[in-house]
Amino acid sequence: VLAPGWHLTYGQSAMMLLSSGVGAIAGATIGGRFADIVGRKRMIWGGGMVFALGAAGIALIPDGAWIQFSLLRFVVGFGSMAATTAQNPLIVEITPTRYRTFVSSMMVVPVALGTMFAAMISAGLLPVIGWRGVAFTGAAPIITSLLILWLVPESIRWLLSRGRNEDARREAAKLLGVAE
Repeated sequence: VLAPGWHLTYGQSAMMLLSSGVGAIAGATIGGRFADIVGRKRMIWGGGMVFALGAAGIALIPDGAWIQFSLLRFVVGFGSMAATTAQNPLIVEITPTRYRTFVSSMMVVPVALGTMFAAMISAGLLPVIGWRGVAFTGAAPIITSLLILWLVPESIRWLLSRGRNEDARREAAKLLGVAE
């Protein structure tokens, strides 16, 4: 969509498209380790915020700024995979054993649905709100990130591994619906 109007070369267009994938590699590498340090919940929240702010930033760049676009796509990929690398362990760690295989297997569904929704949003809304509006829809995870911060429990196993026994007890009580 942008290549003709911005007079981009094939290399510039490729850089814009591939930068998200490179960011995803960096995000997965760094995010997984960082989640072990700061906690699963914080990494999911932080990665989601980085993703959303990067997407919002894309909507605000000047026309023709393909380098800024590429850098922000890197940020989007980074945030997305940083959150994902913390999400899967958290799901496994808080899911009861009898449901763990099913629930952890279902974690690929949102990825497929996200790709499908992105294509549908682009196809349906691009003529109506333009590329900037479509890019700005990527800021929606700000809402889900804040909900995660507020509603999602921290991994009890992670808390115990850090010696935070009282916090682990409190999270377990919330999950089980019992008094502390």
